[in-house]
Amino acid sequence: MWASKTYFFMDSSRLLSALSLVVLVALSSVGTSSAAVVVTNRSVDGLVMEMPGPKPMPISRAKAMLRTMPDKWRGVPYRFGGTSRRGIDCSAFVQQVMQDVFDVSVPRNTSGQSGAGERVSKGQLQPGDLILFSSRYSSSGRHVGIYVGDNEFLHISSTRNRVVIANLDSYGNSPGLRFSQARRIVKLDADEPSFELPAETNPLAIPMIATKTMQRVVLAGSIAF
Repeated sequence: MWASKTYFFMDSSRLLSALSLVVLVALSSVGTSSAAVVVTNRSVDGLVMEMPGPKPMPISRAKAMLRTMPDKWRGVPYRFGGTSRRGIDCSAFVQQVMQDVFDVSVPRNTSGQSGAGERVSKGQLQPGDLILFSSRYSSSGRHVGIYVGDNEFLHISSTRNRVVIANLDSYGNSPGLRFSQARRIVKLDADEPSFELPAETNPLAIPMIATKTMQRVVLAGSIAF
């Protein structure tokens, strides 16, 4: 004996409206790190979507953006006390990059930056964390950079007179300097692969890609034509 099955019907115009809403919201999240989503709760004939507000930047995007900085700052020299492209010091460089990449403000000097955000251990580092170094002969802050991942950090070097990406362990063991602490200013979003909804929920067999922006998609049931 065949098991009975309940079907929900939706005319083509309503279905296209629902699919258009899904595609519109998915596209609105592409290439943005913190743009607010307009739709918060929306229902189209059985399709219910709950949308968050601004979302954190994905870790992979933060890493990629930070790694472009040496090229973007090519030709800019180190200058103690400098705050422009004519010459800039380590803390001013960090302040500028954090503003440009993450749209957040941090204090101007290493003393202020050493107390910003929250302290994280060296084993918990993620791109965007501030890396602070101190003198081997003093506990005061002396140099600062930004972690980019893979045990490397971004900074402007006074000895090389340019913006570089350096190995964290090698730099932290250099004469006169030692790793002091790391501070987390921004919280990033763990990278999650997108996925396709099962075919049985998609009667038109059109791949619908669900991103993290779409936190929950609830279908009232199977749709039959």
